[in-house]
Amino acid sequence: MNGKLYWKNRLPFLLTNLVCMIALTVFLFVIGNSLSAVLLILIAWIVIVSVGLGFTYWKRKRQMQRLLDMTGQLSERYLISEVMELPEQAEDQVYYRILKMAGKSMLEQISEVKRERLEYKEYIEQWIHEIKTPITAMKLLCENHRTDWTKELLLELEKTNRFTEQALYYARSEHTEKDYSVREMALSNVVHQAIADNKYLLLQNGVHLKVEEMQDTVYSDEKWVRFILNQLIANAVKYRSEQPVLHFPPAGSRIR
Repeated sequence: MNGKLYWKNRLPFLLTNLVCMIALTVFLFVIGNSLSAVLLILIAWIVIVSVGLGFTYWKRKRQMQRLLDMTGQLSERYLISEVMELPEQAEDQVYYRILKMAGKSMLEQISEVKRERLEYKEYIEQWIHEIKTPITAMKLLCENHRTDWTKELLLELEKTNRFTEQALYYARSEHTEKDYSVREMALSNVVHQAIADNKYLLLQNGVHLKVEEMQDTVYSDEKWVRFILNQLIANAVKYRSEQPVLHFPPAGSRIR
């Protein structure tokens, strides 16, 4: 708590006491009291007021510091009204009620935002799963009717499928622990699946593949590994050099 600001706020009280002291001094002299008696009364008054104000300042400072420390320890500071004690002073109780009302409103807003985000996430996931059906159907139609035009369309369908996968994994990234399934898998199977997902992209851009034999098995989530490989392949094609070669070495080496 700022000491200067505290005493500045007490300035009206101090001025009132000063005026009262002057009035009392005049009154005491008028009724015939001696100077020593008047000084004794004024000194006692000053001591009592000073001790009272000093004790009040110390008590308020300790309360405010404890409140600041309590707030600093909270990860969600808008919940401070839920953990703080009811103040003793009537003025502080008004601020306490206002803080409780603000905290309640904030919690309601957060709950509403979380609900809307959950509904939007569920809608996105449902939409992605539904859009995959016509994408797969269009790919089958194009593969059964091979022409130059369908080759271009297959490439665009691969891009569309890759973008929908990105949107799906982004929607799930907030709670990956709920969508993460770790199990043993063969690296070669995941690599070949990722290549199959991007075969028209690789053919269209003249990318040669060099896939070495992989006997390794790892423990991971197959969907996420496949998604990462798809992103690596797409970036490799995007930033390719002349006569590009995409090399998949055994585990422990880097994809080149």
